[in-house]
Amino acid sequence: NISLSYDLTKRSTLGTSFYVGGSESNSKSTTISSNYLRGTIDKYSKSYAETENPYRKPEMSMVAYYHLKTDDKGSNLDVSANYSSSVNASLGTMEYASGVESREVVPYSRFKQNTTVDSYGYEFKGSYNHSFNDGSALESGYEFDASHLSNDFVRYDHNGKEYVKNEGSSNLFEYDEKVNALYMTYDREWSEVISTTLGLRAENTNVKGNQVSSNEKFNRNYWNLFPQLSLLIDLANGNHSIALDLSRSIVRPFYNDLNPFEIWTSENTYSMGNIHLKPMIYSDVDLSYRFLGDYIIGASYSYGSDAFSEYRFDVGNNTTVSSVANFGNEQSLSLYCNVEKVFFKGIWRMSLNAAADYDRAQGAIDGQDVSYKTWTGSAGIRNFFNISSKGGIRATLSYYYYTPLRGILRVGHHKHLLSASFSKEFKFGGTISVDAFNLLNYRPAYHYNTESYAYREKPQTNNISLQIRYTQKFGQSRVRGAQNRSNTNHLGRFKK
Repeated sequence: NISLSYDLTKRSTLGTSFYVGGSESNSKSTTISSNYLRGTIDKYSKSYAETENPYRKPEMSMVAYYHLKTDDKGSNLDVSANYSSSVNASLGTMEYASGVESREVVPYSRFKQNTTVDSYGYEFKGSYNHSFNDGSALESGYEFDASHLSNDFVRYDHNGKEYVKNEGSSNLFEYDEKVNALYMTYDREWSEVISTTLGLRAENTNVKGNQVSSNEKFNRNYWNLFPQLSLLIDLANGNHSIALDLSRSIVRPFYNDLNPFEIWTSENTYSMGNIHLKPMIYSDVDLSYRFLGDYIIGASYSYGSDAFSEYRFDVGNNTTVSSVANFGNEQSLSLYCNVEKVFFKGIWRMSLNAAADYDRAQGAIDGQDVSYKTWTGSAGIRNFFNISSKGGIRATLSYYYYTPLRGILRVGHHKHLLSASFSKEFKFGGTISVDAFNLLNYRPAYHYNTESYAYREKPQTNNISLQIRYTQKFGQSRVRGAQNRSNTNHLGRFKK
């Protein structure tokens, strides 16, 4: 990643960021299944899968931005344009074997599933923030986001001698999405006690999809309004304050949730998306009280309409399908508290948090009631260590715990997350950092059990990861500094 900036004048800056990267991986897995008939095992089966993700071409992101300070009160103009592209390939080979005895399974089917996903997107953002003499500020802006994705899926079946393309199970799916948005926010401090923020965002979304082999197309165009209201009552010079936030937001599905292809994961399981999936709309309320400067207690409520979730169902012949569907609505009530403390003159900063959540979902999928309600809890601690200000040595250590989460037709397990980081900044502008994630090797296991259907999923992979990063800054120190804006998320939903 490279980020550059140039001060055109004392009031204006021109900048650019460029990112290029890529990866290559290979994985092998074995799935063992036991099929029961009236309480007795009547068949054992094994599924062998090998998946290769070769490097096809670099993933790239480029952005250019312009910042102009229009007066001395804080008013400014900000304009940026971004382009991103990537190609991801997955070459999978699968083999099925079955038998009456667990030690005598015989291979009977072999095939390949090859997928190439070509995606690109571009976005434009322009905003103007005007500061008034009374200290209030008005910001307005426009955002345009366009994304395109082409998924070419080809299946080859082995006929005993060679692999032959299966035309009926191959397909090309194309997806385009464009979002235009206008927004405005107004901030004002009415007195030393009361301040507010009012905002409104209007979005128009246009989505087009085309499943080429079946000539199945869809086109959706819809508008959404997202109001925002924030109220802050500051008491006792900041030692006590009350905050109220009202907002509305949207959660669009990942591309994988829309992909209609049948991707087999074992002899009797496959996944497929749902092209009719709608986005979720959330309405949120948050009320919090800060006291003694370092302590926060609060409550939040969220209501989501057209909620969607992953679910599994039996289609017969001992075959289970994993898909995604809208089921109804979900509600969440959260009671939380946060504590922030500073020790040893800023050398050690600690943040503690805990929450209790009540979740309730109501709805049905394919006529089956999937409603549930449950209590969950979480707690965590995050430590920041400024080991040496002169030497530029810093470190972090974090731990979070979550009780088992509940979802549509699945129940999770206890989650323990531990991470740590260390960084060293050099006088010549270089910084090297080491980050370690999931040191307790949490694996996202799930289970579910009813009279008609049950499953248990327990991954065996090692999920501990280590990241080493080096950053170099150069140029004149008087320049305000380049900003890394290449890490945009407008293609993020294509990479679930």
